[in-house]
Amino acid sequence: MKNGISLMDLAAELTRQQDTRRDFIADTRTTPVMVKEREETVEIPTALEMQIGDDKHTIRPHALRQIGERLKIPAKYVDRLAADHPDMLAYNINALFSREPESRMIRTLDGNVRAFLSDKYRPLDNFDLANATLPHLATAGAEIQSCNITESKLYIKAIRADLKAELPPPPGVEMGTGHNFFVETVQAGLTISNSEIGVGRLAIQPGIFTERCSNLATFTSTSFFKVHLGRKIGGQDESVLWEVLSDKTKELSDAAIWGQVNDLTTAAMDGTLFKKICDDLIKARTDVITKDVPDMIELTQNKFGFTKEETGGILAELIQGGDLSRYGLHAAVTRHSQNIDDYDRASELEAIGGKVIELKPTEWAEIAKAA
Repeated sequence: MKNGISLMDLAAELTRQQDTRRDFIADTRTTPVMVKEREETVEIPTALEMQIGDDKHTIRPHALRQIGERLKIPAKYVDRLAADHPDMLAYNINALFSREPESRMIRTLDGNVRAFLSDKYRPLDNFDLANATLPHLATAGAEIQSCNITESKLYIKAIRADLKAELPPPPGVEMGTGHNFFVETVQAGLTISNSEIGVGRLAIQPGIFTERCSNLATFTSTSFFKVHLGRKIGGQDESVLWEVLSDKTKELSDAAIWGQVNDLTTAAMDGTLFKKICDDLIKARTDVITKDVPDMIELTQNKFGFTKEETGGILAELIQGGDLSRYGLHAAVTRHSQNIDDYDRASELEAIGGKVIELKPTEWAEIAKAA
């Protein structure tokens, strides 16, 4: 499992962001984009800024990509103009904002535009999610093993050290004789994640933590996801800039979601889902890889979108682990996740490790079974 920041630091940053973020609903004709005056001593994320009301906000790279996507400007073109000809990009954006006007939600933080979203986007914020789940994790006896808040997502990863199981070697295999099959001890795990800028859904994902190698794998089939979609926000007069403020109606509406999140967080830690996952893992130890390993790894790379460097690292972990089974492949993926510098990508690999276990028999045969 990838290390993040301390729970105390996470709480402090969530509180700070909760107090400083601002959300707006605006007609695009009222939010012109311009080239930002560059100060030589200050690094800025992009060369563009957006006028929102009386203030100018630097546009973060992700928000600029969202603007380009909404206006059907190819991402490579956006990136090139942003780097070399920001005035041309500003002209393109403003012209399309004027000719194809619409109402959008604009999320800002620390004087930056961090997201450009639909006016139907329903903010389910990190601060509220942490408040909803952390007490229930403590009540369930779970310990926070890793947490982080990146530019795109919040992560809270917990395990129950008292809820564990042993995964035996495949039937008929004598432990430790001519192979690397050993009894694996796993603990119940859980990953809670959310994106406030449209990168992903709010997710409660059960998982398993392998004691021997500190691997975490998360599973999709037993997960809960909540899409950030609600009713249209704003008034009839689209020339008016609306600042989205917390109100009683929103609080009551969100209360039902947080109640559901609470129930699922508790259920994910009560052992029922953990038993199902363990049964799947035991079965996965019998799914032996019979295809040539380099061919199998190439097919795995294509299926899950690994980079060349990731593929090489996973292959090295698989060979070192010596467990040429579906379980061994999942372990190689999750073990290599700890070598990834980017916390978001490391978390994606933890989820891919779970997806390896959840592959349908036909999908597993395609990548791992010799013809």
